[in-house]
Amino acid sequence: MNLRKLSKEEMIHRSIERSNKAFKKWKNTNRKCVFPGCTCVAINSHILSKKASLRCIAENGEVLCMKSLFNDGIRQLVPTLVGINDVSTFRGFCKQHDEMFYRLDQGKIELKYDLVLQCFRSVARWIAIEENADLILEDLMKDLVDTRNNEEDSTINHTKNANLNELKKMYFEMYKFIQEQEGNIEMIGDNTIFPINNELSILYKHLPYQIPIALCTKNPFKLCNKFEDKECNIIWVVVPTENATDIMVILDSKSINSFLDGNTVEKYWNKLISSECTVLEMIEATMITNEEWYMKPSVYQKLIDVKRNVIEFDIRYKCFGSYVWDCVDYTIFEDLWKILLEKEQNEKLLRKYKSKVDFVPQLPSEEEKQSFEKEMCQQIVSLAFKSEEL
Repeated sequence: MNLRKLSKEEMIHRSIERSNKAFKKWKNTNRKCVFPGCTCVAINSHILSKKASLRCIAENGEVLCMKSLFNDGIRQLVPTLVGINDVSTFRGFCKQHDEMFYRLDQGKIELKYDLVLQCFRSVARWIAIEENADLILEDLMKDLVDTRNNEEDSTINHTKNANLNELKKMYFEMYKFIQEQEGNIEMIGDNTIFPINNELSILYKHLPYQIPIALCTKNPFKLCNKFEDKECNIIWVVVPTENATDIMVILDSKSINSFLDGNTVEKYWNKLISSECTVLEMIEATMITNEEWYMKPSVYQKLIDVKRNVIEFDIRYKCFGSYVWDCVDYTIFEDLWKILLEKEQNEKLLRKYKSKVDFVPQLPSEEEKQSFEKEMCQQIVSLAFKSEEL
């Protein structure tokens, strides 16, 4: 079909239909274990431990997540209670290789080996998501055959594979580490920048209390200098246990350092974790730019209606054009914020965050909502055509 004959609304509706069809096909297809060299059938396994993490933030066996639903062709992210058996799962590893995450399922991230295992598991899941996205895009490309020329089509193929290749590169570097360091009992500190090699790093922070959110997101980080702009993927992982929280950030530190004009990832990370309030602020920012998280239900239910509405609005639109370091002007974990503010020693930060805790956001007007929707639709269409004009 020649998409130029359709309106933008018809294009989006058709894309949704074909995407849903491709997703169902992908979901119902048996897949092999993603551990290198293994040909066994993958099972459904959790990327964030059900026993050690999801269960400790669940209420009545359920967590709250943002579920993607379509109503009259419009995608909506709806806060939904879901049983912990049904969240944070993917068909990645076979039964044998899933057992190598045994320590993680006991709530133990104490060794460098544990840290890399959790990141290895998380990246494997994002590879599965990107491979699914490739299949969906391949299906959508059938419509583009009549609309684009071969040269443009090859550009799209190169673009979509580049992101997947970057993730696979991360994955194999972690695989090599796991193979080489199996049995190594070297402990990891509460605050660490751990280089896997001269390019890939894991930033790690341990907190001695629970943040009631389990999270595994992939966010774009926009790099800018006087010569060029570049986007890198940053994977955030937040693992709660009964009385602690482990935070991991997986990134290409070499590429990022080359854009920071003399600064380093280490300086940025040390600034970020200089206050526990700053850490919580960044976790909330990450939640708004990607809906791959699971929360203790009562935390969300305690929020006033207008704040919940603003969060749902922001999650819908901020993934288009918002980046991982962009913060929101309101708070989500209100009870935890009160505790952290009582401990905050920096007067400047104390004033800043007290103001943020007291702030009540307002929903955009209907006219502004329509403007956001139109802009998002235009971006979706331009992603397909690599052009702002059809």
